[in-house]
Amino acid sequence: WSSDVCSSDLEYNFFTQDNSLIITDKQRVILSGIKIRINYMRSKNVLYVPHSIKAKGNTTTVEFERYTPRGWMNEAEYVNLLFTEEKGVLLCKADFACSKEAYAYNFTYPAFESAFIDYTLPEEKEGMLNLHSQNPYWMVPSFVKDANDFEIEVACLSYKIKDSHIYLLPIVNNSVRTHIETTGLVINTCIVNTFKISADVFMISSSDCPFTAINNCFEVGRTLNAITTPPATEREYPKEFEGFGWCTWNAFYHDVTSDKIYQKLEELKSKGVKIKWLLVDDGWLSVKDSRLFSFKEDTEKFPEGFKNFTKKVKEEYGVKYVGVWHAFSGYWHGFHKEGEIYHDYKDCLFETSTGWLFPSEDEEKAFKLWDAWHSYLKEQGIDFVKVDNQSASSPKYDYLLPGATAIARQHTAIERSVFKNFDGAIINCMGTKMENVLTRPKSAINRNSDDYFPNKENGFIKHISQNVYVAPVHNNVHICDYDMFWTQHKTATVSAVLRAISGGPVYVSDEVGRTNADELKPLVTPDGDVWRFDAAAMVTKDLFYTECSKAETPLKVWNKSGDNFALAAFGITVDKTVKGTFKLSDIPGTADRYLVHDYFEDKYFILDKEGEVELETAYNTCKLLSLYPISDDETAVIGNGSYYTEAADPSPKNVSVKDFVKP
Repeated sequence: WSSDVCSSDLEYNFFTQDNSLIITDKQRVILSGIKIRINYMRSKNVLYVPHSIKAKGNTTTVEFERYTPRGWMNEAEYVNLLFTEEKGVLLCKADFACSKEAYAYNFTYPAFESAFIDYTLPEEKEGMLNLHSQNPYWMVPSFVKDANDFEIEVACLSYKIKDSHIYLLPIVNNSVRTHIETTGLVINTCIVNTFKISADVFMISSSDCPFTAINNCFEVGRTLNAITTPPATEREYPKEFEGFGWCTWNAFYHDVTSDKIYQKLEELKSKGVKIKWLLVDDGWLSVKDSRLFSFKEDTEKFPEGFKNFTKKVKEEYGVKYVGVWHAFSGYWHGFHKEGEIYHDYKDCLFETSTGWLFPSEDEEKAFKLWDAWHSYLKEQGIDFVKVDNQSASSPKYDYLLPGATAIARQHTAIERSVFKNFDGAIINCMGTKMENVLTRPKSAINRNSDDYFPNKENGFIKHISQNVYVAPVHNNVHICDYDMFWTQHKTATVSAVLRAISGGPVYVSDEVGRTNADELKPLVTPDGDVWRFDAAAMVTKDLFYTECSKAETPLKVWNKSGDNFALAAFGITVDKTVKGTFKLSDIPGTADRYLVHDYFEDKYFILDKEGEVELETAYNTCKLLSLYPISDDETAVIGNGSYYTEAADPSPKNVSVKDFVKP
């Protein structure tokens, strides 16, 4: 490294070499080759290299200069990166300003690809995992070997160097939206005629545990005000979703009617399956040309009206809560110009250049619109909403407001209405992009994955992988919803086990006549209760960078409830039986010794730090272990072993270990 070095007693240090910046953690390079490229409205890809490094306290300022000086017209007044270290996390702030010299062109930044922080990842990575945009709605995991394999719009990145796990989180806020691409970080101001960028743009964290690296980023991000929304632990889980639910979607799709719902409820009643909540998904609304026409229900599908429908569902079938689906934009293509809503609430909408109508970018106007609709639904006996199509909304507001401001206002407006009318009961859906995750002010539940597709061959592989690899990140902000499933399906058991330990809502979408009550007995109590775990189910530490379906090893998933743990191992390699092992070190935070119940073999055994469990799973099968810590007096507090959720049993019993495991 060159003599231009800024070293300190802090964990991270900064060096320059070959006109680029290097960042080390414990004398190990974690990012190198750092340079800045800026797109000005009159100049493209102007390169800046580090010029000086200055440290004061826990802040390091790196000043950059134009790589090829131009004495007669410099585009930038200054280009700086400010790094703040806090509790092992490094926060980077971009501080850029365009030249305002009188003879200059009055440079400004374009709205998108405004600037780039280029870097090179270490070659000695032992594993790498990124979450990227599968489409406008969902984050999916990629087990890549090199940055050249990155998909577009990578939301965050984890990689391992020997015993260190590094987590890199681009930041979304009211000034910028950032993401990762092949060469590094992309900064978007999202609005034209901006001549300053002064915003936090990424955080990086290092730990001996991948979960800790992620968690520390979010925790310190809030301490430093880089993340301004509350953690999942401070969001209140709505009572409406505590029990077992049924959704109309995979049963009827858009062809839903009140009569069909009554038929399904009759079936559930006859089979002794108690549901506590019912979700009427897409298909109930008054729409025309895929645009919302009216706040009211489609009277051809619900001829008795919603008020009579919800009354019957609750009184005759004992369903406690009824909810409905709608889109973040009203309906998929927004609102109809010929409709009642446009006539009555035109001032609460804005029209795009293509003639589409969406909720106003003004928070108060958007709230007025949502409150009018939700107030009507509440009067009809509706108790909650599922709000879909969220992550596709930001392009509708591009250029109107900077960064993620417009989306933050939309979330705030809709949540104000939801908390006013439904006491905060909402399932956020199709909204896993960071501009949504990091801007929801209060709501708890967010769908964590793409849809459950019962007719998609081998669809469970993607569904479980997406959920358990995305959860370590989203669990820091929201309760993760793993979506509905079918009880009469070749993946019914593995789907039920995954939902049992998911930590989120548990619901099914069986067609009429096709609910398998036996599949639900280990999941749902006779009263319709589901015992929920503390957080989100996620992949074990040892498999964090492993694509298990290709590695031909069981996918191990864990969760906890108090001091207890659940470990499920799933066979997701097509048409193969695979083998693996489980050790307590695979799960962070475990104690030294546990009484373990193997659910499917119904046997108990003791597992300590030195032991391991042999796992063998065929395709679309799983193992389920519940772990109970053993006290000094050789007792354990265990749950009801008849349920997948036994480790979360709210009424456990104290037992002597010797009564379950013979010497």
